[in-house]
Amino acid sequence: MQCNIDARGKRARLLTGLGLTTAAAGVLALRLAGVLDGPWWWWVVAALGSMGVTAILGGWAGWCGLRAMGIKTPL
Repeated sequence: MQCNIDARGKRARLLTGLGLTTAAAGVLALRLAGVLDGPWWWWVVAALGSMGVTAILGGWAGWCGLRAMGIKTPL
């Protein structure tokens, strides 16, 4: 994989990933505390967590899948 985002894009991707994983941890804490009810909250935690980890890894590697497919992103 060749680096296809610059330093601004890396920073934005890392911050987005940290925000998503923090949101996943928050939803998980609320679910475990019993505030959020229903089995589908586990899917929300899994989706937020996987998107966050993917964004962090993309920012760390300097690679964006959308840009690799030819889609122009603002950063």
